[in-house]
Amino acid sequence: MNLASPLLTGFVASAATNLDDLVLLVAFFLHPATRFPKVVLGTLAGSAALAAGGVVLGRAALALSPLAVGALGLVPLWLGAHKLWKRRRARREGRELTAHEAPGVWAICGLTIAAGGDNLGVYAPLLSVRGLELAILVGVLVTGPILWCALARATAHHPTLRPYALRYGRDAVPYVYIVLGLAVIGDGVREYLA
Repeated sequence: MNLASPLLTGFVASAATNLDDLVLLVAFFLHPATRFPKVVLGTLAGSAALAAGGVVLGRAALALSPLAVGALGLVPLWLGAHKLWKRRRARREGRELTAHEAPGVWAICGLTIAAGGDNLGVYAPLLSVRGLELAILVGVLVTGPILWCALARATAHHPTLRPYALRYGRDAVPYVYIVLGLAVIGDGVREYLA
């Protein structure tokens, strides 16, 4: 077996299915209390869950209901609404949100799964293979997002981009979550109705 083929296929699939996550990852790194290992761990856990789901679906040759995939959008929608509520409550009480309110590993994992729910449509047929090819593909799909984490961190800390990202990014984070949630829900409903 040619090892280059599953490596290249896995890399292309990872890049294509995770490109939209870059904005979300940059938003994580704008928070002063966010640490790289926490984001990587949450992203790896979410990516592993998506890859496992792809393997299960590939093995069963079933397609997850588009409405079930759309329901994953409730996670970022709730997180965004919760962040807005906490921010408004803090402002009403005359205090600022503290740095310890950065997203946790499980929140990052949940957002990774919600943002990548549509990845299952790509992963299921891709992961219907066996043996070493399956192991290589799963390995690339799970670890590939680490590159996105590094790129997002570099973008969030870039000397030219950081002031703009800080000025507008933190206020935008809850809205990014809400839009992401609505987009995932909308995609699921649209697929279901098609």
